[in-house]
Amino acid sequence: MNLCEIKWVDAAGNPTPDTNPAIGRVRLPARVEQHHGRAITFAASRWFFICACHAEQLRKPGMGAWVFEEVQP
Repeated sequence: MNLCEIKWVDAAGNPTPDTNPAIGRVRLPARVEQHHGRAITFAASRWFFICACHAEQLRKPGMGAWVFEEVQP
């Protein structure tokens, strides 16, 4: 069984790691962003296993860049 690999920081600045079972995996896709008039190319990130608790955060504003893929048990 895969465990959650996400270690985001909460509003108080505390890390939120856990050992919950993963329900899926997430990554940032490859993309090109404009910053100060210059194009910056970002490679896709690796896949990270994610638990249900952390996956809920993907619904919040600003989290739309993450790609979620369900993991089959």
